[in-house]
Amino acid sequence: MNHSIGNNSCSAYLEQWMRDLQAIDRYEDLSDAKLKGWKHLRMQWLSGIELHFNKESTEESTEIKDSLQQVSHSSLHLPNSPLSIGVRYQIVTACYDALFGKVALYVEKQLMHMGYGPPPVPYAFVLFGSGGRKEMLPWSDQDHGLIWQTVEHESQHNVVDQYFHIWGNCMVNALKEIGFTPCSGKVLACEAMWRGSLDDWKRKVEQWLHIADWEHTRYFSIALDMRTVYGEVHLEGEWRQHVRQLGVSSDFAAASLSALVRNQQHRKLAHNAFGQLIKERIHPYVGQVDMKYRIYVPIVQLVRTTSWMVDDVAHPLSTKERMEGILSTWPDGEERQNIRKLYAYWDDILAIRWMCGTEVLDGMWNGTGMIDPDQLHELQKLALRRSSQCIEKWSKILNRRCERG
Repeated sequence: MNHSIGNNSCSAYLEQWMRDLQAIDRYEDLSDAKLKGWKHLRMQWLSGIELHFNKESTEESTEIKDSLQQVSHSSLHLPNSPLSIGVRYQIVTACYDALFGKVALYVEKQLMHMGYGPPPVPYAFVLFGSGGRKEMLPWSDQDHGLIWQTVEHESQHNVVDQYFHIWGNCMVNALKEIGFTPCSGKVLACEAMWRGSLDDWKRKVEQWLHIADWEHTRYFSIALDMRTVYGEVHLEGEWRQHVRQLGVSSDFAAASLSALVRNQQHRKLAHNAFGQLIKERIHPYVGQVDMKYRIYVPIVQLVRTTSWMVDDVAHPLSTKERMEGILSTWPDGEERQNIRKLYAYWDDILAIRWMCGTEVLDGMWNGTGMIDPDQLHELQKLALRRSSQCIEKWSKILNRRCERG
């Protein structure tokens, strides 16, 4: 379906991206030109994706086509040969990680210019969602937070929290200027839920696991995808170690797994009783398949829950890496064969997800998560149907495991 390319081609592209980022560094630190430069570079990236990587995608809107024409003179040259889907996601991760690091440094300088001084304590800017799992699409939205070193005196806590509240607002606004849509669920560094000291984060996860209702279990699931892209990685590592200790505690283990399994039952089914893919009936997506919420997200949830069950939470992992970890520990049998099947289809799922439609709203790119099945060839449709069946079987596997304790 997709043909891999050599490492040299991938490296050459990433080196060019980094050179362009470096060139933007020459702009005045707090000028609008810097944000415009990053936005223009990102538009070059998006135009390249639409025009070179994604020839089978849905037709773009007039607004998107106009945007692409504005950057058609881009100096950002893309490989002519098709990229494997794994390489595509690796490139997005590497490019956006570098960009977010630049923007984080820009925010630090912005706060110094505003009179708040340098960061009062070491901290980490972290991604959640697809960014945390290294599965961002070029048009993915903002999902991020902050974790900082715990201060010794309570009197310092409010001062530090106020600084990072402002930091979070500045980051959200800067990324909006570059064209990243803020998360509709408000998983953002400007929100108190998604920022705090290391001790704050430890208390959060204990509370989430203790209450273990639908909402708090959802928060916990989101947090498991945390990945540092700027700052002190050890803070995230210390938090993960605390989470792992909770996972093996008799007070939390069984209850947390049951809650995670219950939560992943709340999903849109992908196929009907006859094995046919379920299509949307609501405008403007009539006749399309909700790839995001019927296939991709349920797989992510199942894999993340199973990783928690097999104690594989020490490092931030992609869904594919998590499946590899599960397969390395799961005993042979029918259950393992089902997991292996879904693992085999995963690259097809990522490729179809990449093909889903995009739209521009208020100057920011968004993925619809919808795919027109007429775009897909029969092997891709088969991969969706088989993956949907595997989702149902895997869900039953986890239910049985919970019932057995």
